[in-house]
Amino acid sequence: MSRDLAVRVIGDYAADPFDGRSSREGLLVQSLQTRFPQFTVNDLTPTLDQLRLIKSPREITMIEKATRLSGVALMEAMRSTVPGIYEYELDAVAKYAFYRDGAQLLKTFDETIDRFRVDTALNGQLKIGMGPALSRPLMLRAIASFQALHPGVRLILISVNDPAQVGDEGIDVFVRPRSLRQRGGEHKQQQGTILRKLFYSPMVTAASPAYLKRKGVPRLPTDFAAHDCTALLTLERDVQDEWQFVKRNKSEKVKFAPKLIADGEALREAALSGCGVIRVLAWEIDDQLQSGALSQLLPDWECLGGLPIVAIYRKMRPTQSRINALLQHLTKEFRAHDNVIGGPHR
Repeated sequence: MSRDLAVRVIGDYAADPFDGRSSREGLLVQSLQTRFPQFTVNDLTPTLDQLRLIKSPREITMIEKATRLSGVALMEAMRSTVPGIYEYELDAVAKYAFYRDGAQLLKTFDETIDRFRVDTALNGQLKIGMGPALSRPLMLRAIASFQALHPGVRLILISVNDPAQVGDEGIDVFVRPRSLRQRGGEHKQQQGTILRKLFYSPMVTAASPAYLKRKGVPRLPTDFAAHDCTALLTLERDVQDEWQFVKRNKSEKVKFAPKLIADGEALREAALSGCGVIRVLAWEIDDQLQSGALSQLLPDWECLGGLPIVAIYRKMRPTQSRINALLQHLTKEFRAHDNVIGGPHR
């Protein structure tokens, strides 16, 4: 029993109106004071508490190993958790891990950790759907680092250009910008799916330097009337031909008749080819903004319409551990891009 728990038990005895007995330690003190009244009995607890604050390298090593072994036991219990299982059953699983490995802690600790890592290593397959308005380079960099951490997971990347593909292709995780209509309403989410936000990307307008040299640089939202504005075609086939801007107490709305309509990837390529001005999520053209291949327009105006990038999936037990690991990794990898224009290094 730990000292903290012992102190609590003694306090419970003393506070119990039907008990009130002294602890064995308390009886010992009383006996010593009765038999040897010439001596003073002092409480060493404060002194011991101060000594416990200072650990030798050996003690620190032992604490680290014991803590990690405790983690192994708790993870064993977590892995055994299923609907309907009782708490005492999970407690038995954890205690089994303690008893199995605790006696051999110093001798077999490294083997215990290695065995746990092998037992919990992620294996199997995941199908990942990528929406059209998704930065392929940034996504693939995150995929590469995920595979380095989990080499046992086979990933299949599928470009999704129709929402029906998600079910038809058996996609486990679909990554895309949140589905919103042009005027802000949400498209209906498929029943039984879970939506998890990864990060938020603001909206920007941009064009290639070659186009701007030919047509001039717009200084105000109203200047877009004299420019070739390319409209975004969303996954739900909405045409985004209305742009809104705000600056302090000013608000401007630009409505145009597009000569060119394109989806996410084609929209970016159209801008790079000098076809005109585009309005797009900042992260989708992150590399191009940093390299100078595209220039952000009206940086002193906020372009409304930014969206969270989300992962959509079904909660299915056979793939859940792989999905959770992937989503945690993507959230960590994309954290530097949250609500940023031009990438984290700009």
